[in-house]
Amino acid sequence: VPSAPAGTIASRCGTGTVIISATPISGQTIDWYAASSGGSVLTNGSGVNSFTTPSISTTTTYYAEARNTTTGCVSATRTAVTATVNANPATPSGTNGTRCGTGTVSISATPGSGETIRWFAASSGGFPSTSGLSYTTPSISATTIYYAEAQNSTTGCASATRTSVTATVNALPDIPSVSVVNNCDGTSILSTTASGTLLWSTSETTSPITVSSAGTYTVTQTVNGCTSAPGSGVAVPLISTITITSQPTKSGRKVALNLVSSAVPAYMVSATSNTTLSYQWYSNSVMSNSGGVLIPGATSASYVPSTSSAYSAYFYCVVSIQNSSCSVASDVSEIFTVCP
Repeated sequence: VPSAPAGTIASRCGTGTVIISATPISGQTIDWYAASSGGSVLTNGSGVNSFTTPSISTTTTYYAEARNTTTGCVSATRTAVTATVNANPATPSGTNGTRCGTGTVSISATPGSGETIRWFAASSGGFPSTSGLSYTTPSISATTIYYAEAQNSTTGCASATRTSVTATVNALPDIPSVSVVNNCDGTSILSTTASGTLLWSTSETTSPITVSSAGTYTVTQTVNGCTSAPGSGVAVPLISTITITSQPTKSGRKVALNLVSSAVPAYMVSATSNTTLSYQWYSNSVMSNSGGVLIPGATSASYVPSTSSAYSAYFYCVVSIQNSSCSVASDVSEIFTVCP
């Protein structure tokens, strides 16, 4: 009578078939049964050392019986061989991560007890990048999705599906552009067109702001939790006055068409201040020192009108402190006429 064979157990993760085996001595083979005694040989289980189980979802014991291939005698007892089905872990829960601009992002996933996490670049297949509950991505410049798979630390079984975990990269906002207007009353106004949440170096959060001390002021804007590099502007508050000491002539003038400029009487203005002045002449169709038309290039204290066409106009000059809102308009001249 053959001796009972030695069995080799096997396992799998989740539902499916399992290959188990038993080892007889020379001249013997193995028949496979569902019970320790009696019953019929299982389908595909006759005369085979290795037996592929049907699809099973729970751990199942099979029985190997040795049989002499010449005499047909069988072992007095059968050997229990277990086909173990280990459960797949549940799909883990993931925690997304966010950063501003290019760089690494920390993301994480939470498995069940006795499990760890393996990280992948795809929802299925591929090789894990690393393992661990948290994962620091390589440097990325765009939002990227990673996939977390739970793995049982004892059985090695993995979750049937992977959890997508997003590493979000939000763009850094543009650096705010700062405009400065220096007033004559000892204040400066700083403003920006940035549309994010503002924070000035003065701790103010609106635009514009008014300051009374000279210096460089900065502002940042925050959008989607990301803060820009600071924009800056230099304030130079002024306490200045402009005094016009000589006004343009009040007498009317008539000149001939195309008269050479050296023969055309110039309009002149003189002014004093405690800082640098600039000049801009205007023409007007009415006798007023406001609402006129800027004359391109007429930016000195004197102005010689053009005589290239026939026209009549009044002239005045706006005297300003450079890089500020401080200005004074001169008196308007009498009418100037270029005769056809």
